Amino acid sequence: MRASLPWWRGPLVSGAVFALAGVALLPNLHAADKEKKPVDKVEYVGWKNNLRLNTGAAELIVTLDVGPRLISYRLADGKNVFKEYTDQLGKSGEKEWQIRGGHRLWVGPEDLTRTYALDNGPVRFEELPQKETGVTTVRLTPAADAEYGIQKTIEITIAEGKAQVTVEHRIKNVGDKPTDLAPWVLTVMAPGGVEV
Repeated sequence: MRASLPWWRGPLVSGAVFALAGVALLPNLHAADKEKKPVDKVEYVGWKNNLRLNTGAAELIVTLDVGPRLISYRLADGKNVFKEYTDQLGKSGEKEWQIRGGHRLWVGPEDLTRTYALDNGPVRFEELPQKETGVTTVRLTPAADAEYGIQKTIEITIAEGKAQVTVEHRIKNVGDKPTDLAPWVLTVMAPGGVEV
């Protein structure tokens, strides 16, 4: 199985975008897969609130109890291409930052405070209106980091029948002081795969 590694476009100060695409022959889709809603809430590895984004060709799980983290990406009937740290899954509210695995949005330049700010609280989501049939976009927004004046936002777009997922990242300074920052996205891949 192959999946693309993150690729960025656009100026870093306004956002970073990456795409995941299955570049393998897709398995036959079962009738039940075609009937699934593109977005629904599910339990996953101990977290009660997660979004499942399903295109029929691929499935993405995004945490809403923490993060947001894109914790799972898999082709239909495939394995998760992201690493999951099983001892940290299903938990929230820790006093120290947790790697957990998957894909997340950080803040650069790296330092041991602002970059590693806790992302272990609830995340709001909304489904955005679309002009194209079969295309779905969700916006994920955690609480603003009051200590550093930073608001993170992730938008995920999927299309029916396609394995490609587009993820757009935004960081906004909502504090009362100017600051130097850039979106920094990090994906922890599962070992043993071939990534392109």
